Amino acid sequence: MEDNFIKQFAEIKSYLEKRASELEKEASMLRSLLEIVDKILAEKSFKKVELPKETEEIKENKDSKQVFPVKTEDDILLAEIGLDDNKLKITPDSKINFDVNSPPFKSFLETRILEQMRIKDIELAKKGEMDVDKVFAYNIDQTDNYLKQIIIENYGDERRLFELRNAIKWTFRRMYEKIEGTSN
Repeated sequence: MEDNFIKQFAEIKSYLEKRASELEKEASMLRSLLEIVDKILAEKSFKKVELPKETEEIKENKDSKQVFPVKTEDDILLAEIGLDDNKLKITPDSKINFDVNSPPFKSFLETRILEQMRIKDIELAKKGEMDVDKVFAYNIDQTDNYLKQIIIENYGDERRLFELRNAIKWTFRRMYEKIEGTSN
């Protein structure tokens, strides 16, 4: 009788182990699928639009070599991106309070763009494919929850600069739309 009881428990244990393994594989597959969906959503919701060079305003500034304005479609200044060597300074317009907790700032710009670039460079540096002093770094300066400035060092090449500028423009425009939506 006791042998039969032990045999049943051994079968139950075997079933539970098999089922746990199947569920772990399924969970892993679901996480992979979620990553793919996240990437597709980020790509589809992030419209890469290149403005013709002659219509984009670029001005010289005593603090930075170049300043790229971030404006709405209605030509409202939202921020300025100052470019000096391999450093970017993103300064919001002083008349607009951008909350760093407002989407898509944290969820897109900080998490999916800035942090991913930093992680990628750290991995390259660990492999010896990049100098440690060339690793992408950023600092978000805020007072309370309001953005004062973003400083990005070692942004990389022209492709990365283009990606950063587009991500910054898209983020600030969406944040401004939310601010305008709540003030009406």
